[in-house]
Amino acid sequence: KLSDFARWLQGSTRGSGPMWEETLGWDAILQVPQLDIPIYLFMGKNDYNTPFALAEEYLEALNAPIKSMITFEQSAHTPFFKEPAKFFEELSRVKNEILEK
Repeated sequence: KLSDFARWLQGSTRGSGPMWEETLGWDAILQVPQLDIPIYLFMGKNDYNTPFALAEEYLEALNAPIKSMITFEQSAHTPFFKEPAKFFEELSRVKNEILEK
């Protein structure tokens, strides 16, 4: 819905701008090398805000019971807009996978 988009846009402006300086020196590989929960990264192949290659590098280094990258070939930072059907399908698959465990 249009109201959902407006809320998403409002929320997204609170992140990268105000937190930019704080996160410049943050290294997830060093600071979060292990998680005890399943990790699924939903990544747009053309994402320059959260670079695909860095996400791959982190996932490879991460120690987690389940870890997986779901790739959206036609998307950048918002695969839920660019590829909504695939996004829903993958989200449903992940939900079912987690519930089965």
